[in-house]
Amino acid sequence: MPRAKRPPPKRHPARSRSAADPLDTQALLEAWQSLSAEGLNNRAAAAQLGVAEAQLVASACGLFATRLQPDARSLFERAGRLGCIKLVVRNDWAVLERPGEIASIESHGAELKVAGSSFALQLGAQAAHAVYALRERGRGGPKRSLQFFDASGVSIVKLVLRPQSDAAAFDRLVADFQSRDGPEPPPQQRWTADAVSRAGIPVPAGALGAFLHRAAALRSPLGLRVGNGTATLEVHAPIHRIKRSDRAPWINILDDSLDVHLFETQLVAVAIERFGEDAGSVHWVAPDGSVAFSATLSRGLEELAATALGMKTQ
Repeated sequence: MPRAKRPPPKRHPARSRSAADPLDTQALLEAWQSLSAEGLNNRAAAAQLGVAEAQLVASACGLFATRLQPDARSLFERAGRLGCIKLVVRNDWAVLERPGEIASIESHGAELKVAGSSFALQLGAQAAHAVYALRERGRGGPKRSLQFFDASGVSIVKLVLRPQSDAAAFDRLVADFQSRDGPEPPPQQRWTADAVSRAGIPVPAGALGAFLHRAAALRSPLGLRVGNGTATLEVHAPIHRIKRSDRAPWINILDDSLDVHLFETQLVAVAIERFGEDAGSVHWVAPDGSVAFSATLSRGLEELAATALGMKTQ
């Protein structure tokens, strides 16, 4: 879940350099741990330090991180033995978290489609440029995860073990897929040509919150989708509990088996896509023109667009 806003941390001296330099690696690791103690998540800590998130994780190799062979299909096949896990896909404006078990995997050229008991995940060719297994200390005990990064070092998807997951199967996976390669090369400039973009119509402040509350009142399953240009996670579920963060500009869906976190003050434009008389999708458009979050409805589209968003629809 996104952290509440805090005063800007002091700038740390760590700089983005090759992980082959042990001094820089140690400085980066220490700076990361310091920022984590202040409450910053990995993505925010990486931005504060001026490095890619993958570089943070790589700095912990040999301690609580292990670099794995970047074979996405094989890793997801083995992840199917872990039992119930939590999938996390995010971009700068939206986070979608969903627990479930991996049921099937299909290859379509260089792309993968992963179907689960309660989710559908689509991965592009760059989803496994670098992969790490993490064993971190969490508040409730060990926190184990598999984290996939693209060539720019941006997090694409994370598989987080839950208390009921098979920890022994995770340990076997790490042992079998541990990479024998040298250090990860420096991140490349990100290629985003496969990111979906749409022309958004500006909406009033508070429109996203009104939309979510009205959608919850419908008590019908929604198709919720978050992507980052390389991975797209989609789930189908009704939503119930909507809550704004106390000190941060995020609005959240906090249900028993679904977490969605949306940067409310940045998602101020929408694109409406109609499929039928009263069905379609509402795409929330980020400041850069990409689609940050989508909700698909089988009914109630016109009502939501008109009453929650304050827009006239045809």
